[in-house]
Amino acid sequence: MKYRGGASFVVTEAHEGEILDLDYNPNRPQQLATCGEDCKVRIWDLRNLSQPLMMMADHTHWVWAVAYNHFHDQLLLTSSSDCTVNLESIVSVSSASLIKRDSDDGDSDVEQGGDPEYRQYAHQDNGSFERPTDGLVATFDQHEESLYSVSWSEANPWVFASLSYDGRVVVNFVPQEEKYKIIL
Repeated sequence: MKYRGGASFVVTEAHEGEILDLDYNPNRPQQLATCGEDCKVRIWDLRNLSQPLMMMADHTHWVWAVAYNHFHDQLLLTSSSDCTVNLESIVSVSSASLIKRDSDDGDSDVEQGGDPEYRQYAHQDNGSFERPTDGLVATFDQHEESLYSVSWSEANPWVFASLSYDGRVVVNFVPQEEKYKIIL
């Protein structure tokens, strides 16, 4: 890491090849996601750039775009020249990891009746709530060309769009299973 002029810095060899996009975490301003020609996505803490907090290598070609969810920063979108959009769960480095969830606080509305659709997704075989974990949530492959952009909806935290080289826009949704892991 080199400092230039006191306020700016350079991370040498942050990626093998060029960095193609970056996005700041809206809920943790010291956190930055980068993606590049090495087919990888890295999450950085700007207070300590000696190594990334997390690295994902779920694409097979250049990663052109990365985008944090504006409401639930444990969700990260990436798009690639491999014609796919990946939805990643990065809960361990998100603001959600700062919230201690008390599992011994009694019955929830879902357990006392609530929405049956919620019950279907919220419980594991042992009856406890399933928590989100780090990793690839889903791959969306509706495009036939390289994907150069992804964007989350400003109005609905569960909706996102992707844009391919041929100008095609596809709108998708976060899978219900992952949505219920987050909101329950």
